[in-house]
Amino acid sequence: MKIISLRFANLNSLKGEWKIDFNKAPFAESGIFAITGPTGAGKSTILDAICLALYNSTPRLGAITASSNEIMTRGTSYCLAEVEFAVNQGAYRAFWSMRRARNKPDGNLQPAEVELVEVASNKPIATQIKKKDQLLESLTGLNFARFTKSMMLSQGQFAAFLQAKEADRAELLEELTGTEIYGQISQLVHQRFGEARDALNVLNAKTESLELLPEERITEINQQISELKTQQTNLKSELTSLQEKRDWHNQLIQNQQRIEKLQQQKAQLENELAEKQPELTRLETALPAQKLAIDLDKLASLNTVKQNQIASIESYQQQANARANEQAKVVELTHSLATKLDTAKQAQKELFDLIDNQVTPLDNQLSHSKSKLSELNQQLESLYIQENELIKALQKNEISINKLDSEKQQLAASFDQTIDIEQFEYQLSEWLDEHAKLQLNAQSLQQQQNQLTELAESKTVLNQAIGEQQTGIAKEQAKRKQHQLQITQFQTQLSELCDNSDIDVCENTINSLKQVLDKANAAKQQQIQWQQVTNEIFVDKAQIQVLQKTQPELEAELASQNALLKAQQQSLDTSLRLQDAEAQLALLRQDLEEDTPCPLCGSAQHNLSHFEVGHTSGTENTHIATLKQEISDLQQNIIKLSATLSSNAQQIDQFNTAIANKTKQLDSIATTWAIEHVAISDETALLTLIAETEQHLATALQNHEQVKAINTQLTEAQHAERELNHQIQLLSEKLNSTTEQLQNVTDKEQKLLTTFNEQQKLYKSKLTELVYTISNNGYLCQEADLANWFNEQKQQLNTLKIQHKKYQQVQQQLALAQQARNHLTQQQMDIAKQLSELKNQYETTQQKVAEQAHTRQQLFGDKSTATEKQISQAHLEALHTEVKTAEANAQQLHAALTKLNGQLSEKQDQLNDTNVQLNEVQTKLSQLLEQTPYATIEEAQQARLPVDEFDKLAELKRQLDAALTLNNEQINTVSNELKAQQAHEFNTLNLNSQQLQNAFDELNETLGQTNQQLGFLSNQINENTARQDKLKDLKHELDLLNREYQDWHYLHGLIGSQKGDKFRKFAQGLTLDNLIYLANRQLEKLTGRYLLKRKEDQSLEMQIIDLWQGEQVRDTNTLSGGESFLVSLALALALSDLVSHKVSIDSLFLDEGFGTLDKETLDIALDALDNLHASGKTIGVISHIDAMKERIPVQIKVRKKSGLGISELDRIYKFDTIASETS
Repeated sequence: MKIISLRFANLNSLKGEWKIDFNKAPFAESGIFAITGPTGAGKSTILDAICLALYNSTPRLGAITASSNEIMTRGTSYCLAEVEFAVNQGAYRAFWSMRRARNKPDGNLQPAEVELVEVASNKPIATQIKKKDQLLESLTGLNFARFTKSMMLSQGQFAAFLQAKEADRAELLEELTGTEIYGQISQLVHQRFGEARDALNVLNAKTESLELLPEERITEINQQISELKTQQTNLKSELTSLQEKRDWHNQLIQNQQRIEKLQQQKAQLENELAEKQPELTRLETALPAQKLAIDLDKLASLNTVKQNQIASIESYQQQANARANEQAKVVELTHSLATKLDTAKQAQKELFDLIDNQVTPLDNQLSHSKSKLSELNQQLESLYIQENELIKALQKNEISINKLDSEKQQLAASFDQTIDIEQFEYQLSEWLDEHAKLQLNAQSLQQQQNQLTELAESKTVLNQAIGEQQTGIAKEQAKRKQHQLQITQFQTQLSELCDNSDIDVCENTINSLKQVLDKANAAKQQQIQWQQVTNEIFVDKAQIQVLQKTQPELEAELASQNALLKAQQQSLDTSLRLQDAEAQLALLRQDLEEDTPCPLCGSAQHNLSHFEVGHTSGTENTHIATLKQEISDLQQNIIKLSATLSSNAQQIDQFNTAIANKTKQLDSIATTWAIEHVAISDETALLTLIAETEQHLATALQNHEQVKAINTQLTEAQHAERELNHQIQLLSEKLNSTTEQLQNVTDKEQKLLTTFNEQQKLYKSKLTELVYTISNNGYLCQEADLANWFNEQKQQLNTLKIQHKKYQQVQQQLALAQQARNHLTQQQMDIAKQLSELKNQYETTQQKVAEQAHTRQQLFGDKSTATEKQISQAHLEALHTEVKTAEANAQQLHAALTKLNGQLSEKQDQLNDTNVQLNEVQTKLSQLLEQTPYATIEEAQQARLPVDEFDKLAELKRQLDAALTLNNEQINTVSNELKAQQAHEFNTLNLNSQQLQNAFDELNETLGQTNQQLGFLSNQINENTARQDKLKDLKHELDLLNREYQDWHYLHGLIGSQKGDKFRKFAQGLTLDNLIYLANRQLEKLTGRYLLKRKEDQSLEMQIIDLWQGEQVRDTNTLSGGESFLVSLALALALSDLVSHKVSIDSLFLDEGFGTLDKETLDIALDALDNLHASGKTIGVISHIDAMKERIPVQIKVRKKSGLGISELDRIYKFDTIASETS
């Protein structure tokens, strides 16, 4: 990974936008550069910008968010960082920015905006923080922690790996190299080993719990089954014979009871017929009137329509008269409004001429003059205000000049200006650096002292833990023994309760009883259904008999009606022929003349008075009409009789079909009958079977619950025993581990004590040397009070710098104040001249405004032209509206009057039509009443019944007749069946119902017990066979599981551990060996004196070999500042190589790591950096050491701006956003 360019804005003290391109000159030619500047100028901010763009975090502040942003420059509204970098996959650009609300410096911080862009296509591939972090780590192989420890070594982190404790170093190795997977594998192996061990124990316990029947017991059970089957066959035969007798006797009693019930039903029907006789009589009386219902309803409806039409005609006539009066008034109003409208138009024309020709031009001139006068007044007021402000400013400026001059004289006398502040600051800085190193050594000694205390405490804790663990193991062993006793007790109870059978046998017995009970309950439903269908078939057959009995009567009546119809039709034909002949004779009589022979008889004498043509014709017409009505009635009766015959035939077919279907349903029910030893018609036997089975099931369930409860307790006890075994094993392993830790702590304490004594001696020597150097330069200080002396000197230096800085600021402010006084005096003179000219213009314009206002008052007063025009126009428009409204009202009234006259005429025509229809209906009803028992229409209307009541009474009569007929048929059918039963041979046996039932119940109970014993023994054989198969499968499964357990056991012994330490330490040790190898390659380039090696005890501690001291082995804590820097640099470069498994590290940044080096070591470090550059790496170094500045010509200089708290880079790094976007 290589950093190509960096762009940032408003970060810490570096205000503004800056861009550094590392691919351009001078960075491309040199490859190594320094970032220089005074302390606090913002050198480290440049490296912060790189981290911020890539990872949204900085080493010093951590993650930058909307709730925590201390990096944005004070007084700015936004900040950003952008890095372009190259990896194996290509070039990418990472961007981060954050703004304040409304782009104001005091606005609330908004969420950060991030982006990761592919440079070649300029296409964003991530715009969210989480996705950006994931893609960046995938591309570079570096997260933030690895980046800051391999590619960018920030302040305080340069020697982090070298000085880290063993546990911290292990965590760093795991984090940097991504080897946390080895700890996870170790934990997973431990977990899988425990699972395999538990599964094996469970399967072993399950296999041991299966018990098989002995061969002798199997032979004995098979023999019992054979005997019980023979006994079962004999019992079924006896039960069938007894059931036939019981069924015959039960059926005899049922038929006797049915005869009695039917006789009672007949008596009830006859009583009901007598009670309903008054209503049936009303039905007979209403029958003739019901035939006239249509005409009577039509007569009433026409009378109602006539009354409504008369009322409507009267209403329409009143409305027409009212509309005529309104029309006359509206026409008169229209003429009056038209006259007013003409007068208003003339007045408006005169008003508009005056306003447009005289008033409006004068108003425009006056408005212009007033506007100019107002502008002049505003200008005068503005100049007066400026004049006053200038006078105040001059007074204030004079006071400020006097104050600054006084302050300058005081400051000049307050400090000695001959002191060389920079020389004093340089000496103090050198001594402070040396003192800081000594403080670090003191801290290191204190840390070692703390470590020694911690190790002593750890030994105490470990000894205490060993005692507690030994006590814990003893307690767990006692608990295990108690659980083993409980397991033995539970197994004994199960053996006694189940008669050496397991819970599966109990469950199978319960399931068998449940199946028998389910079959019996299902059979009960079948029995109910069978009885119901049998009764339905009996009712259907009775209905068929009733219908078949009425068919001959209906057929005879139909034949009689057909014969009568034929006779009436012949009589009608004869009457019609006679009527035609009489009509022809009448015509011939009209043609006869006196003394002229008749063409029929030849007589010349014609006595026409004997022939009353009108009377004869009327009588004949009445007779023909009567015949036609009778024929029509006969035809209706024939249709009804035919329909009834057809309906009866269809009902007989439907009943026969229903009987056939229900017979099939009975056969289907009998086929599915599942109770072999109980007849489908025997309800009592089935109820007995259900009660006995429920009792046996309840007993079995009670036993099963007891077995289940003991089994649960047994399982819990066995599980507890396994848990205790596992816990004892874990405690033993933990005891061994604690003992080993105690030995390691003791060894480490001894080594650390030796190192502490050596470093303490070295620290005291260097402290004495520093105090001697300070005293030789003329300063008095004590070794015990050295820190306070440094604080006093720093305060004195700060005071001098502040006073000198303040003196320079006062000088600048005094010069600026004098310059401002001259400028204000000139401004005052210019404003006085402008005031004189504006006063003259104001007075001239004011006089002109007064003259124009006087003329306007005389011409139009204070009235507004626009208002007067609006009032006039509104009045005219109102009159227009009134005229149009009046005309529209007149038209509407005329149209409404015309429409009412048309509707009135139409209503009169409708009334005439209604009168015609009313006369026709009354005439027809008068003729029809002659054929009824009613004298008037009113009597017929009173005799009528409501339609619902008439239909209800008719249906009642039909139902009573049908019920009586059906009851008689059922009595005959049951009587015949009873006679047949009484003739059976069983009738001579003098059977008793209770004796038959008792014998049947006793035999049925014996059969049930036999079936239960047979089922129980068969279940034992079946369960034993199932257990044999299950045991075979379990043994095969146990063999496979044991092989798997052996594999996990072996792997667990190699790498498995509960916390993952075993395999993790092994992997970290390999990683550390590789790191030391890479670091030694770097040390060989840096200096040929030192080599790193891992301690012999296989820990993660390191030692240094000094090749110039006879390969003396030293602890890394004994390294001096320069030596520590060289080793840390080698480790940093090695870590950079180590994490480059995905991408090579081609850029390296070092922050403030050179301040503790002497000249010789610094030269070695710089030579090493040159070698790294030669290998193709770009290296950036932050330092304020002069030797660094001399050796590294390419520099990014950070300069502080005096007194403003901000810094800047050289102008070549200034970034112009507009120019960039244009290009």
